[in-house]
Amino acid sequence: MLGNDGNIPGGNTVGTVRPLQLGSVLNSTPAVIGSPIRFGLNQLHEHSSFEGTYGSRHTLVWIGTSDGSVAGFDLIDGAEILRLIPPNLLSKQVELYTNFSANPVKNPLGQSGLPVDHIFGVANSIRFGDVWDSNISEYRTVMFISEGPGGNGIHAIDLTHPYPGRTIGSDTYPADANYGYGATGDPPFKVLWSKTADGAAGTTQLSGLGDETWSIPALGATAAEQWILQVGAGYEENAGNSNNPEVYYFNPVTGAPFKSNLANSTVSLTNDNAPYVPNNSFADAVVWQDDSSSFKADNLVNESVQADLNGHLWSITGSGTSMVKTALVTLGDGDPLYFPPAVAGYPNYPVEYAMYTFSTGSFYAQNEDISGADIGTTGNFIPKVFVSIKELASGTVATDSIALTNLSDPDAAVGNTLGDQTQVIAPPMIFTPDADSPLDPFALFLVYDPFGAPCIGISYIVRLDFDPTNFSSFSTTVYEAGEGMAGGFALAGENVLVSQSGVGEGEEARLVVVPDLTIPVGGAAADVSWWIELQ
Repeated sequence: MLGNDGNIPGGNTVGTVRPLQLGSVLNSTPAVIGSPIRFGLNQLHEHSSFEGTYGSRHTLVWIGTSDGSVAGFDLIDGAEILRLIPPNLLSKQVELYTNFSANPVKNPLGQSGLPVDHIFGVANSIRFGDVWDSNISEYRTVMFISEGPGGNGIHAIDLTHPYPGRTIGSDTYPADANYGYGATGDPPFKVLWSKTADGAAGTTQLSGLGDETWSIPALGATAAEQWILQVGAGYEENAGNSNNPEVYYFNPVTGAPFKSNLANSTVSLTNDNAPYVPNNSFADAVVWQDDSSSFKADNLVNESVQADLNGHLWSITGSGTSMVKTALVTLGDGDPLYFPPAVAGYPNYPVEYAMYTFSTGSFYAQNEDISGADIGTTGNFIPKVFVSIKELASGTVATDSIALTNLSDPDAAVGNTLGDQTQVIAPPMIFTPDADSPLDPFALFLVYDPFGAPCIGISYIVRLDFDPTNFSSFSTTVYEAGEGMAGGFALAGENVLVSQSGVGEGEEARLVVVPDLTIPVGGAAADVSWWIELQ
């Protein structure tokens, strides 16, 4: 452990740097786990007693790091409470220490400093939720870990009560209910199961997993005692066009196949005849209830959605003893879908339409056909953003798209557009209005034009407005989101924030408010409470 105890030399002054650093955070969004989410639909096993027991559960922030681990920090002061290292990544601790020993000054955390030589740890975001465990007739709060470019594992960790209790200043915070060790209580955490492509370090082998488990799992209940965990196989480094990537469905508590056996709980995707890249179930998983007015933790999910790298957006549902796939969208040119779709129902009540927004391409793709100099031009791959609307009564799907190179540049003369090599760099968001609102739904995408400004490029937020009840196309508005490549975007109050690295010597990373774009969702911004130094 790094051992950060939350203390800051010289007092709580923003900008004070402590010598201990956390390994760089790459491709991992923080997960905040506190008191249980309320179940209010009365469709599942009674959850209110679990909510009561853990209603005062201490809030921890979890994130994957290039130290090869998942770290949990106290939300109050940033002190490190727990660090978990997946067993298949233990060998990377040896690599990091070897690099450190060779040059402690240059490689204080074991990284050489060259991006091409970076040693990835847990380089993916975390999913979590409360899941019914029929073996103990109780809920568990379970965290699901996939490793991105760091490894080929998928892991389930029980984090129902991880907090030991602490005194911070003059305030004492008690341990979580039922926290304990051994025979005197429940352990602070419990490994429920671990699967890897090669069965390394005592994990269970699942040979269909890719070399890198990029797909973040999705969790939902299909009935009171039927919970489902969906995950794509990830990325196979040397996959050929004959490779049919798989999507897996597990019991989230035991890791057993959801449908009686693995064959019935696995969906093999179909490849395009002439794709730009070999197929993989690379994108994050999505499960939802398509006729629900909004996301609720106790929705009964009836559709899972999986994007692939051969131009398909798949709808997957349970049918008898097996899972069955149907193509919601098939792009005729086999364009790759790297990011998961955003999904929502419309209108609020009764829901008549299922909405899907998604994109093709990624600036981070290393294939020359997807991120090379010729993209965005006739005869080559052209990155696009899409809206698809499914009428629930008929199942009819309508789709519209626009090439990013056809979007207007907000800072250029009228008629000028974004550059040919503009690409999407983050998953989209979709927003639906209240039932009594006259507004239409809309989606937001974060894109990057590497030639928008000399040497460093410019990031933009693209807004798509559309009417599902009379859908044939959408309107677009483009907002500048700052120079350089943004790392992601989020909401803070009514503002849209993008994260940006420092551009130029001595510049610091920062959060930037996108000008002229507000989202009327309420809330307010907050000051910085604590921070962690990164390598």
